[in-house]
Parts: sequence; C-alpha cells; structure tokens
Amino acid sequence: MQNSALSNINVSSTPGHFSIVLRVYNQDIDAGRMVYVGNYMNFMERARTEWFHHLGLNQRFVERHYRAFFVARDLHLDCFSPAYLDDVLKVSIRVKSLGRTKMVWAHTIERDGILASADLTAVWVDLKSLKPVAMPPEVREKFQAEFERRVLPEAALQATV
Repeated sequence: MQNSALSNINVSSTPGHFSIVLRVYNQDIDAGRMVYVGNYMNFMERARTEWFHHLGLNQRFVERHYRAFFVARDLHLDCFSPAYLDDVLKVSIRVKSLGRTKMVWAHTIERDGILASADLTAVWVDLKSLKPVAMPPEVREKFQAEFERRVLPEAALQATV
C-alpha cells in the first residue's frame, strides 16, 4: 500500500503522535504578508497525508480497494499567532477520538509555541452513496493502535516504575 519513492519531507513520529516540518512559501501568505488562515488547513492536510503513508495507507489505493474514503465533517480551528514567509513550521496530528465510522484528529501548528490548533472530525463514507459506513477492520486497526499509543511520556514512565 505504500509508495516506495523517497520523500523529502521531514517527518517524526512518537507513539500516537505524528509531525511534519514545512516552510511557508509566497503562495501561502496574503496581502498582509501573513499565512492566509485557509492555508493552515492545507498544512494540516499535508500532515495527514504523510501520516497516512507512514501508517501504510496510500489514500488512492484505499479509495480504490475499499470503495470508501474519509470526508471532513466538522472543523474547529483556533488561530493564536500568525506565521510568516520563510517560517519553518511543525505540523502535528494525533487521533483524539475514534468510533466505528468517524474519528477526530487533533492538529497543532507550531513555531516557537503553538500558532494554531484544530480538531477535524472525519467520517468514513461509501464512495457511491456518500453515506457513513464502518471502517474496514484493517484500516481502523491502524488508527486504533495510534489512539491507544497516545499516552503521555510521563504516564508511560510511571507505568514502568
């Protein structure tokens, strides 16, 4: 399911948490020379796509094989501080909640602290009817593993003591 081509995207993964690093380009900023708010969603999409590949879920293959895919249902975005041209941003994602047909992904965008955070609710839908259906077990298991591994490092240390 994974593309074997090398990626030039800087990624990092810790239990239950995935991040990419990207730079702000001219195309990302508005007339005020700040990142246009809509582009924060583009940055989060890039992180999700890389995370899916990291999990072994090539989105095109998944859509064709299962005849279903994720659709964004709800987005709550909080912007705290602007990003600017040439900034290097860390965009992170983790599973916040997981159900049979939907999940909530928590995103953060950072540069010397959190610039923006968002919760995105995604629903697994049938390709033809566009109605919610249960995620296939092999797809859900990958997210379930991430959801279960989102333990804070200090809690994990306490569990081993």
